[in-house]
Amino acid sequence: MDNMDHNMPNMDMYHMQMWFYAGKDVIILWKKWEVQEEWQLALSCVFWFLLAVGYEGLKALRNELVEKLSQQKYVVTSSSSASVSVQGAQGLDVHTEKRSLVGSNGDIFSRIFCINHAVQTFLHLLQMAVGYLMMLVVMTFNVWLFVSVILGFTLGYFLFGWRNPHGQLNNEHH
Repeated sequence: MDNMDHNMPNMDMYHMQMWFYAGKDVIILWKKWEVQEEWQLALSCVFWFLLAVGYEGLKALRNELVEKLSQQKYVVTSSSSASVSVQGAQGLDVHTEKRSLVGSNGDIFSRIFCINHAVQTFLHLLQMAVGYLMMLVVMTFNVWLFVSVILGFTLGYFLFGWRNPHGQLNNEHH
């Protein structure tokens, strides 16, 4: 094992930085996004800042959609033996019938393949992809990129975080 050749091709030029540094020379995600000038770094920081703000907006949008869909679980009925009395937001009693979450195979397939679930799945894919890309950008250990992403998350939460009325973070994936 001591005789292994540790010289790997192209590894001498592109070593991974393992500590924070404030330099302008950085490769962001792939070789084609190589930053060598201050203006390139500034533009990259603005991009990742705005993407982090958008990420928080996407989380808020997903939370709103989940909230709207959960409100659709109840259907107002005139009279039914399975209806129950639920106090509404304004203090009014509303008779509702809870839709069955478990039913025939048709119910399961219609829930899985409905447009709402497809939209939520696409938004989840987008959120995961953007989240992991930002994680990799932070892992460049460039101070300016790190600060840009963190400030973007902060501004995004400030702009969109108030929309969550319960204070719960349903889609936390950082």
